[in-house]
Amino acid sequence: MPELAAPWALLGLALIPLIRWLHLFRLQGPPVAVSALFLWQALVGDQRGAARNPRPEPQWWWRAGIATLLVLALADPRLPASAPATEVWWDDAPSMQAVEQGRTRDAAAIEGLLAAAAGTGVAALDLHSLRGGGSMLALRDADRAGWQDAIARWLDGLAAADHARSAPHPLPNLDPQRVHWLVSDGASADLAAWAASQPLNRVIAVGAATENLALTRLAVRAAPGRGPGGAGLVLVHNAGRHNAPAEIEIVAGERVLHRTRLDLAPDSTVQVAFRVAGEPRDIEARLRRLDATPEALTGDDSLRLTLASFTRPIGVLVTGHCPAAVERALSAHPGLVRVTAPAASPAQLQIACTEQAPPGGPPLLWLPTASGSTLVASGDAYWLDGAAGGDARLPITTQVRVLAPPGQAAGRTLLAIDGRPLAVLQSGARPAVTLLLDPGDGPFAGSAAFARLFAGLTERLLDRDLLVAVAATARPRSSSNIAPGMLATRAGGAAVRPAQASASMTAWLLWPAALLLAWDLSAVARRRPLAATTAGR
Repeated sequence: MPELAAPWALLGLALIPLIRWLHLFRLQGPPVAVSALFLWQALVGDQRGAARNPRPEPQWWWRAGIATLLVLALADPRLPASAPATEVWWDDAPSMQAVEQGRTRDAAAIEGLLAAAAGTGVAALDLHSLRGGGSMLALRDADRAGWQDAIARWLDGLAAADHARSAPHPLPNLDPQRVHWLVSDGASADLAAWAASQPLNRVIAVGAATENLALTRLAVRAAPGRGPGGAGLVLVHNAGRHNAPAEIEIVAGERVLHRTRLDLAPDSTVQVAFRVAGEPRDIEARLRRLDATPEALTGDDSLRLTLASFTRPIGVLVTGHCPAAVERALSAHPGLVRVTAPAASPAQLQIACTEQAPPGGPPLLWLPTASGSTLVASGDAYWLDGAAGGDARLPITTQVRVLAPPGQAAGRTLLAIDGRPLAVLQSGARPAVTLLLDPGDGPFAGSAAFARLFAGLTERLLDRDLLVAVAATARPRSSSNIAPGMLATRAGGAAVRPAQASASMTAWLLWPAALLLAWDLSAVARRRPLAATTAGR
């Protein structure tokens, strides 16, 4: 809706009744003496009726219109501007969290962006995350007072999402018809190359610090056999340009597992090995710089690894008389250990070789013993649940005997051969897998394929990878680089135009008023003098 810059000018519309009144009495002229009124009857009509119902001359309509247009022009109506928003591309890399002079680079960048927007008259900004997979924040002039807080909240959300550890998103190709700004410290090499190829109109650069130490990997390997504990290692990277003394500490809860001092050369990585005693639930590595150089980015000075049951095998309760092949596969599996009931720790998996599936208990791998069977030639079996990724094939090089599904085996097929189900999953509060294969018949029971089949079924029941012997967490080494770089840009972006707050409509009103006034003046110049009012004596 239009807005009036001078609404008081609308008081001039009170002149409209005055214009009508003036044209109403302009019809009456001075009296003229005549010999007889009937000689003038056809010309002047019934003067008594005119006196009772006076009508102004028709010219008053367009003159009132001229006055109305001039009054509205004086009030200066304005339309809100609709300039396109400036596209701001925000580098939300971890280096933008570096602290310099008591504030983060993000905070300094917010101030720089707001100053640039005020200096160029920009009234609308669309902020885009370069690392956050399409996250956007729209800022408009009506909410300008809250821009700083809105940007800070948006950046906090991006930092909480931890995009540095997620899959990288491709950097966009920018539209040359739009206005684009980049906010960055230039610490990422890929971003510098991208900026050089894009039509950027402005770069808001922040940051000066170059020194940073980071932990880039923490890993623990279980001890050989079934014993507790294991061995671990941590990688320490010096992303700065100078030598840096540091101390690293590995803790499990309140217990210190390892502490050592290091002297790190510029752009180097050092591996620190340590022993894990007992069965800790989690392990944390902490890094501390020992010289006077401030550590600008502290978010990469620690790594935490949750071990859960990594160092403890899964307890398996076996019921019924299972074939020797099942016993051998259970004994050979590094992530499983057989328990007896009652045991000190409850079983997390049950294997039942029985006629009927036992009710209740932990997740169940059931091998029915009373069922008809069919001999199937060797071939390739396929996992149908997609959990195997690209390796869905399970080669079977010998003949196998496939059992007929019992009534309790209804469910979703996990593994099939020649269109026949080999393993069926029953979901629910107690997940169960029915193996429709006789492992005690033929050479397949002693083959490597059967060991793979057994491992695959137990992992699907427990929803975890039991054969991985290493637990690890890591962050990209490139994310620890905070040294600012030069951001060269390519010319060719759209011209930056200050966005007007509104557009005046005064000219649209003055032109028709001027045309109507010129036409009225020409009509007055051509008009004959008004006939005098007649009256008889």
